[in-house]
Amino acid sequence: DVVYEVYGRLVQRKAGEIEIAGFNPSAEEADEGTDEAVESGVDVVLNHRLQETYAFNDKKSYTLYLKDYMKKLVAKLEEKAPDQVEVFKTNMNKVMKDILSRFKELQFFT
Repeated sequence: DVVYEVYGRLVQRKAGEIEIAGFNPSAEEADEGTDEAVESGVDVVLNHRLQETYAFNDKKSYTLYLKDYMKKLVAKLEEKAPDQVEVFKTNMNKVMKDILSRFKELQFFT
C-alpha cells in the first residue's frame, strides 16, 4: 500500500457545478432551457479544479523523478519507521513497474 489510484469518469455538466456522490439537488429542478455554459471532463479533475501539467515529456524523465522522490521517502521512513523500509521498497518497485508500463496512458494534474 504505497500509492492511491483514483478513478474518475467523463461527465458533462453546467460550468462550475460540483457533483457529490449521493447528492444531486439539481435532479429535482426542472430544465429552464437557459443557455448556460457546459463543461466536460473527468469528474475528479473538474471538482478539484485541477490543471493538467506537462512536467514529464517522456518515461525517462518520469523515472528519474520517481527515483529521486523514492530516495527522499526512504530516508524519511528510515528516520520514522525503519521496520517499514523493506516493505515499502518491495511494494514501490511493483508499483513503479506498473506505472511505467502504462506511462503513455497517464495524464498529470496539479
